[in-house]
Amino acid sequence: MKTNIIFFGAGTFGTETLSNLCKINDYSIKVVVTAPLKKQGRNRKIVNNPIDIIAKNNDIQIIRPDKIDTAFIKKIASYNPAIGVLINSSHFLPEELIKIFPNKIINVHPSLLPKHRGPSPIQTALLDGDHVTGISFMEITKALDAGPIIAQYPINIDNKDNLITLTNKLQLVSADTIHNVLQKILNKELFYEKQNEDLATYTRKFQKDDGRINWNQTSQIINNNIRAFAGWPNSFTTFNEQRLMIHAGSIIDLDPDNKKYKIGTILAGNNRTYYYNNNSTKIYASIRCKNSEFIIEFLQIANKERVHIKDFINGNKDFIGKKLI
Repeated sequence: MKTNIIFFGAGTFGTETLSNLCKINDYSIKVVVTAPLKKQGRNRKIVNNPIDIIAKNNDIQIIRPDKIDTAFIKKIASYNPAIGVLINSSHFLPEELIKIFPNKIINVHPSLLPKHRGPSPIQTALLDGDHVTGISFMEITKALDAGPIIAQYPINIDNKDNLITLTNKLQLVSADTIHNVLQKILNKELFYEKQNEDLATYTRKFQKDDGRINWNQTSQIINNNIRAFAGWPNSFTTFNEQRLMIHAGSIIDLDPDNKKYKIGTILAGNNRTYYYNNNSTKIYASIRCKNSEFIIEFLQIANKERVHIKDFINGNKDFIGKKLI
Protein backbone atom coordinates (compact mmCIF):
# COMPACT_ATOMS: atom_id res chain seq x y z
CA MET A 1 0.00 0.00 0.00
CA LYS A 2 1.36 3.40 -1.00
CA THR A 3 1.98 6.18 1.50
CA ASN A 4 -0.14 9.26 0.82
CA ILE A 5 1.91 12.48 0.81
CA ILE A 6 0.89 16.14 0.63
CA PHE A 7 3.68 18.30 -0.77
CA PHE A 8 3.92 21.98 0.21
CA GLY A 9 6.30 24.13 -1.83
CA ALA A 10 6.94 26.89 -4.34
CA GLY A 11 9.93 28.15 -6.29
CA THR A 12 12.80 26.09 -7.64
CA PHE A 13 14.37 24.58 -4.55
CA GLY A 14 11.87 21.76 -4.06
CA THR A 15 11.67 20.65 -7.69
CA GLU A 16 14.34 17.93 -7.54
CA THR A 17 12.87 16.46 -4.36
CA LEU A 18 9.30 16.46 -5.69
CA SER A 19 10.47 14.95 -8.97
CA ASN A 20 12.28 12.18 -7.11
CA LEU A 21 9.30 11.43 -4.86
CA CYS A 22 7.12 11.05 -7.96
CA LYS A 23 9.43 8.30 -9.25
CA ILE A 24 9.24 6.16 -6.08
CA ASN A 25 6.48 3.55 -6.13
CA ASP A 26 6.16 3.61 -2.33
CA TYR A 27 4.49 7.03 -2.44
CA SER A 28 1.37 8.63 -3.80
CA ILE A 29 1.64 12.43 -4.01
CA LYS A 30 -2.03 13.32 -3.58
CA VAL A 31 -1.74 17.11 -3.80
CA VAL A 32 0.83 19.84 -4.31
CA VAL A 33 0.00 22.93 -2.25
CA THR A 34 1.73 25.95 -3.74
CA ALA A 35 1.50 29.74 -3.96
CA PRO A 36 -1.31 31.55 -5.80
CA LEU A 37 -0.43 32.54 -9.35
CA LYS A 38 0.85 36.09 -9.70
CA LYS A 39 1.63 38.37 -12.61
CA GLN A 40 5.36 38.81 -13.09
CA GLY A 41 7.80 40.79 -15.20
CA ARG A 42 7.36 43.92 -17.26
CA ASN A 43 4.56 42.39 -19.30
CA ARG A 44 2.73 41.32 -16.11
CA LYS A 45 2.17 37.79 -17.40
CA ILE A 46 1.04 34.93 -15.18
CA VAL A 47 3.93 32.48 -14.92
CA ASN A 48 3.74 28.98 -13.44
CA ASN A 49 6.34 28.31 -10.77
CA PRO A 50 8.68 25.30 -11.29
CA ILE A 51 6.76 23.20 -8.75
CA ASP A 52 3.64 23.59 -10.92
CA ILE A 53 5.46 22.13 -13.91
CA ILE A 54 6.57 19.02 -12.00
CA ALA A 55 3.06 18.50 -10.63
CA LYS A 56 1.39 18.87 -14.03
CA ASN A 57 3.88 16.53 -15.69
CA ASN A 58 2.99 13.88 -13.09
CA ASP A 59 -0.79 14.49 -13.11
CA ILE A 60 -0.81 15.70 -9.51
CA GLN A 61 -3.59 18.00 -8.36
CA ILE A 62 -2.46 21.55 -7.53
CA ILE A 63 -4.09 23.66 -4.82
CA ARG A 64 -3.28 27.37 -4.45
CA PRO A 65 -4.88 28.61 -1.22
CA ASP A 66 -4.76 32.31 -0.40
CA LYS A 67 -4.91 31.26 3.24
CA ILE A 68 -5.10 28.08 5.29
CA ASP A 69 -8.67 27.97 6.59
CA THR A 70 -11.08 25.33 7.88
CA ALA A 71 -12.32 24.44 4.39
CA PHE A 72 -8.77 23.88 3.19
CA ILE A 73 -7.92 21.69 6.19
CA LYS A 74 -11.00 19.54 5.61
CA LYS A 75 -10.07 19.13 1.95
CA ILE A 76 -6.54 18.02 2.81
CA ALA A 77 -7.89 15.60 5.45
CA SER A 78 -10.08 13.98 2.78
CA TYR A 79 -6.95 12.65 1.05
CA ASN A 80 -6.07 10.61 4.16
CA PRO A 81 -2.45 11.83 4.18
CA ALA A 82 0.17 9.91 6.14
CA ILE A 83 2.82 12.62 6.07
CA GLY A 84 3.51 16.08 4.65
CA VAL A 85 6.70 17.38 3.04
CA LEU A 86 7.36 21.11 3.01
CA ILE A 87 10.11 22.84 1.04
CA ASN A 88 10.22 26.60 0.58
CA SER A 89 6.51 27.15 1.14
CA SER A 90 5.03 30.62 1.60
CA HIS A 91 2.15 29.38 3.76
CA PHE A 92 1.96 29.38 7.55
CA LEU A 93 0.71 25.97 8.63
CA PRO A 94 -1.53 26.07 11.73
CA GLU A 95 -1.62 23.36 14.38
CA GLU A 96 -5.07 22.27 13.20
CA LEU A 97 -3.58 21.32 9.83
CA ILE A 98 -0.49 19.60 11.24
CA LYS A 99 -2.68 17.41 13.49
CA ILE A 100 -4.34 15.64 10.56
CA PHE A 101 -0.99 14.08 9.54
CA PRO A 102 -0.23 10.95 11.62
CA ASN A 103 3.50 11.39 10.92
CA LYS A 104 3.43 15.19 11.02
CA ILE A 105 4.74 17.56 8.33
CA ILE A 106 8.46 17.47 7.62
CA ASN A 107 10.32 20.63 6.66
CA VAL A 108 13.39 20.36 4.41
CA HIS A 109 15.60 23.35 5.24
CA PRO A 110 18.87 24.21 3.43
CA SER A 111 21.10 24.86 6.45
CA LEU A 112 22.45 22.99 9.43
CA LEU A 113 19.88 24.13 11.96
CA PRO A 114 19.69 25.89 14.33
CA LYS A 115 22.08 28.01 12.24
CA HIS A 116 20.51 30.21 9.54
CA ARG A 117 16.81 29.90 10.30
CA GLY A 118 14.48 31.91 8.11
CA PRO A 119 14.07 32.87 4.43
CA SER A 120 17.65 33.07 3.05
CA PRO A 121 19.89 30.38 4.56
CA ILE A 122 21.93 29.68 1.41
CA GLN A 123 22.71 33.33 0.71
CA THR A 124 23.54 33.96 4.37
CA ALA A 125 25.92 31.00 4.53
CA LEU A 126 27.83 32.51 1.59
CA LEU A 127 27.72 36.03 3.03
CA ASP A 128 29.14 34.76 6.31
CA GLY A 129 31.93 32.91 4.54
CA ASP A 130 30.81 29.53 5.92
CA HIS A 131 32.80 26.49 4.79
CA VAL A 132 30.09 23.94 5.59
CA THR A 133 26.32 23.90 5.19
CA GLY A 134 23.77 21.17 4.57
CA ILE A 135 20.20 19.94 4.57
CA SER A 136 18.15 19.63 7.75
CA PHE A 137 14.98 17.57 8.00
CA MET A 138 12.87 18.76 10.90
CA GLU A 139 9.36 18.48 12.26
CA ILE A 140 7.15 21.52 11.66
CA THR A 141 6.20 23.46 14.80
CA LYS A 142 4.73 26.89 15.49
CA ALA A 143 8.13 28.59 15.88
CA LEU A 144 10.14 29.49 12.77
CA ASP A 145 12.42 26.59 11.75
CA ALA A 146 12.65 25.56 15.41
CA GLY A 147 11.18 22.06 15.36
CA PRO A 148 13.02 18.91 16.42
CA ILE A 149 15.76 17.77 14.03
CA ILE A 150 15.12 14.44 12.32
CA ALA A 151 18.25 14.17 10.18
CA GLN A 152 21.04 16.38 8.82
CA TYR A 153 23.33 15.98 5.81
CA PRO A 154 26.33 18.35 5.73
CA ILE A 155 28.25 19.35 2.59
CA ASN A 156 31.35 21.49 2.04
CA ILE A 157 31.11 24.95 0.47
CA ASP A 158 33.79 25.41 -2.19
CA ASN A 159 35.59 28.73 -2.54
CA LYS A 160 34.01 29.28 -5.95
CA ASP A 161 30.49 28.23 -4.96
CA ASN A 162 27.85 30.91 -5.39
CA LEU A 163 24.10 31.04 -4.81
CA ILE A 164 23.39 29.17 -8.04
CA THR A 165 25.89 26.34 -7.64
CA LEU A 166 25.32 25.86 -3.91
CA THR A 167 21.54 25.82 -4.37
CA ASN A 168 21.93 23.13 -7.02
CA LYS A 169 24.13 21.04 -4.72
CA LEU A 170 21.69 21.30 -1.82
CA GLN A 171 18.72 20.46 -4.04
CA LEU A 172 20.43 17.22 -5.01
CA VAL A 173 21.21 16.36 -1.38
CA SER A 174 17.55 16.84 -0.50
CA ALA A 175 16.37 14.76 -3.44
CA ASP A 176 18.88 11.97 -2.76
CA THR A 177 18.08 11.66 0.96
CA ILE A 178 14.32 12.25 1.16
CA HIS A 179 13.33 8.59 0.58
CA ASN A 180 15.64 7.27 3.29
CA VAL A 181 14.42 9.87 5.79
CA LEU A 182 10.74 9.26 5.05
CA GLN A 183 11.13 5.52 5.37
CA LYS A 184 12.79 5.86 8.75
CA ILE A 185 10.07 8.24 9.93
CA LEU A 186 7.30 5.92 8.80
CA ASN A 187 9.04 2.93 10.42
CA LYS A 188 9.63 4.86 13.67
CA GLU A 189 13.38 4.37 13.37
CA LEU A 190 14.53 7.95 13.99
CA PHE A 191 15.37 9.89 17.13
CA TYR A 192 14.11 13.48 17.12
CA GLU A 193 16.65 15.90 18.60
CA LYS A 194 15.60 19.22 20.10
CA GLN A 195 17.41 22.25 18.67
CA ASN A 196 19.79 24.23 20.87
CA GLU A 197 18.22 27.69 21.04
CA ASP A 198 21.47 29.21 22.29
CA LEU A 199 23.03 28.44 18.90
CA ALA A 200 20.14 29.74 16.79
CA THR A 201 20.81 32.43 14.18
CA TYR A 202 18.32 34.06 11.83
CA THR A 203 18.37 35.25 8.23
CA ARG A 204 16.44 38.02 6.52
CA LYS A 205 14.86 38.71 3.15
CA PHE A 206 17.16 40.57 0.78
CA GLN A 207 16.25 43.50 -1.45
CA LYS A 208 17.56 44.49 -4.88
CA ASP A 209 19.75 47.24 -3.43
CA ASP A 210 21.56 44.72 -1.22
CA GLY A 211 23.49 43.85 -4.36
CA ARG A 212 25.27 47.23 -4.51
CA ILE A 213 28.99 46.72 -3.86
CA ASN A 214 30.66 48.77 -1.14
CA TRP A 215 34.30 49.05 -2.20
CA ASN A 216 35.22 50.34 1.28
CA GLN A 217 34.86 46.77 2.53
CA THR A 218 37.60 44.15 2.30
CA SER A 219 37.85 42.08 -0.87
CA GLN A 220 36.88 39.00 1.17
CA ILE A 221 33.56 40.55 2.23
CA ILE A 222 32.95 41.83 -1.30
CA ASN A 223 33.65 38.40 -2.78
CA ASN A 224 31.26 36.78 -0.29
CA ASN A 225 28.56 39.25 -1.34
CA ILE A 226 29.10 38.58 -5.04
CA ARG A 227 28.84 34.82 -4.46
CA ALA A 228 25.74 35.21 -2.26
CA PHE A 229 23.85 37.42 -4.71
CA ALA A 230 24.67 35.51 -7.92
CA GLY A 231 21.50 35.20 -9.99
CA TRP A 232 19.53 37.57 -7.76
CA PRO A 233 19.81 40.42 -7.05
CA ASN A 234 23.34 40.24 -8.58
CA SER A 235 26.18 42.40 -7.29
CA PHE A 236 26.62 45.70 -9.06
CA THR A 237 28.52 48.95 -9.09
CA THR A 238 28.53 52.05 -11.32
CA PHE A 239 30.95 52.61 -14.21
CA ASN A 240 30.61 55.62 -16.54
CA GLU A 241 27.10 56.22 -15.11
CA GLN A 242 26.02 52.71 -16.10
CA ARG A 243 25.19 49.73 -13.90
CA LEU A 244 28.03 47.24 -14.02
CA MET A 245 27.34 43.75 -12.64
CA ILE A 246 30.27 41.81 -11.23
CA HIS A 247 29.57 38.08 -11.56
CA ALA A 248 32.77 36.49 -10.31
CA GLY A 249 36.22 37.32 -9.03
CA SER A 250 38.96 36.48 -6.56
CA ILE A 251 40.70 38.15 -3.65
CA ILE A 252 44.35 39.16 -3.33
CA ASP A 253 46.51 41.05 -0.87
CA LEU A 254 47.03 44.74 -1.52
CA ASP A 255 50.09 45.33 -3.67
CA PRO A 256 52.33 47.91 -1.88
CA ASP A 257 52.53 49.88 -5.16
CA ASN A 258 48.73 50.24 -5.15
CA LYS A 259 48.32 51.68 -1.65
CA LYS A 260 48.42 55.19 -3.12
CA TYR A 261 45.19 54.67 -5.09
CA LYS A 262 41.75 55.58 -3.74
CA ILE A 263 39.19 52.96 -2.78
CA GLY A 264 37.23 51.82 -5.85
CA THR A 265 39.99 52.58 -8.35
CA ILE A 266 40.37 50.08 -11.21
CA LEU A 267 43.99 48.93 -11.20
CA ALA A 268 46.05 47.40 -13.99
CA GLY A 269 47.28 43.84 -13.59
CA ASN A 270 50.92 44.89 -14.21
CA ASN A 271 51.95 41.35 -15.19
CA ARG A 272 50.81 39.95 -11.83
CA THR A 273 49.27 36.49 -11.54
CA TYR A 274 47.06 34.62 -9.07
CA TYR A 275 46.05 31.01 -8.62
CA TYR A 276 42.71 29.93 -10.07
CA ASN A 277 41.78 26.24 -10.24
CA ASN A 278 45.36 25.44 -9.18
CA ASN A 279 46.71 27.28 -12.22
CA SER A 280 48.66 30.51 -12.36
CA THR A 281 46.35 33.04 -14.05
CA LYS A 282 47.06 36.54 -15.32
CA ILE A 283 45.46 39.48 -13.52
CA TYR A 284 43.90 41.81 -16.08
CA ALA A 285 42.31 44.24 -13.61
CA SER A 286 41.66 44.55 -9.90
CA ILE A 287 39.76 46.98 -7.71
CA ARG A 288 41.31 48.78 -4.75
CA CYS A 289 39.39 47.77 -1.61
CA LYS A 290 39.97 48.12 2.12
CA ASN A 291 43.50 46.76 2.77
CA SER A 292 43.14 44.44 -0.24
CA GLU A 293 42.27 44.10 -3.92
CA PHE A 294 39.44 42.33 -5.73
CA ILE A 295 40.33 40.63 -9.02
CA ILE A 296 37.52 40.87 -11.57
CA GLU A 297 36.92 37.74 -13.66
CA PHE A 298 33.42 38.07 -15.22
CA LEU A 299 31.27 41.17 -15.52
CA GLN A 300 28.39 42.66 -17.48
CA ILE A 301 27.17 46.12 -18.44
CA ALA A 302 23.39 46.45 -18.11
CA ASN A 303 21.53 45.11 -21.18
CA LYS A 304 24.70 43.54 -22.60
CA GLU A 305 26.22 40.07 -22.43
CA ARG A 306 28.34 38.70 -19.60
CA VAL A 307 32.01 38.68 -20.63
CA HIS A 308 35.46 37.85 -19.30
CA ILE A 309 37.46 40.80 -18.00
CA LYS A 310 40.01 40.50 -20.84
CA ASP A 311 37.27 40.95 -23.44
CA PHE A 312 35.65 43.75 -21.44
CA ILE A 313 38.90 45.73 -21.32
CA ASN A 314 39.38 45.25 -25.06
CA GLY A 315 35.98 46.84 -25.63
CA ASN A 316 36.37 49.55 -22.96
CA LYS A 317 39.85 51.06 -23.34
CA ASP A 318 39.14 53.69 -20.67
CA PHE A 319 38.34 51.08 -17.97
CA ILE A 320 41.73 50.97 -16.21
CA GLY A 321 42.21 53.95 -13.92
CA LYS A 322 38.55 54.80 -13.56
CA LYS A 323 36.79 54.75 -10.18
CA LEU A 324 33.81 52.52 -9.48
CA ILE A 325 31.08 53.86 -7.21
